[in-house]
This record gives sequence, C-alpha cells and structure tokens, in this order.
Amino acid sequence: MANNGVTRVFDLSATPFFLRGSGYIEGTLFPWTMCDFSLMDAIECGIVKLPRAPVTDNIPGGEMPKFRNLWEHIRT
Repeated sequence: MANNGVTRVFDLSATPFFLRGSGYIEGTLFPWTMCDFSLMDAIECGIVKLPRAPVTDNIPGGEMPKFRNLWEHIRT
C-alpha cells in the first residue's frame, strides 16, 4: 500500500445504518458512526437543502410548465 499522506477518511452517509439483506441487523448504525444527525436537524441548521416533493406537471388541460420545452426557448 502506497503512503499518500492520507491520515483520515470521513464517510458522510445519508444512510448510516444497515439495510435489510445486508447480513447485519436491519437499522443498526455502522460501527464507525460517530454521530447520527437527523435530516430535520440538518435542514434547520442549513447544512442541507429542504427536500422538495415532485409535482405533477403533465395534467391534461393544465398550464404547461415554463421550461418544459427548454430548447424551443433558447435555440435562437
């Protein structure tokens, strides 16, 4: 193994726990987890953006989304 000067590696995972089928107990934190920071706390602290739920933009008879056919607006 080459010595490249790396002394620490930080894994910033959005899912710091084992999932079903992983071979470990589902929902248990990775053993190397130092802090389990909730999404709500991260949003309130401004660390992550507020998740947005997708909206239906193809309702028949509804208003066409502004940039649905972007190329038609920018090609010229």
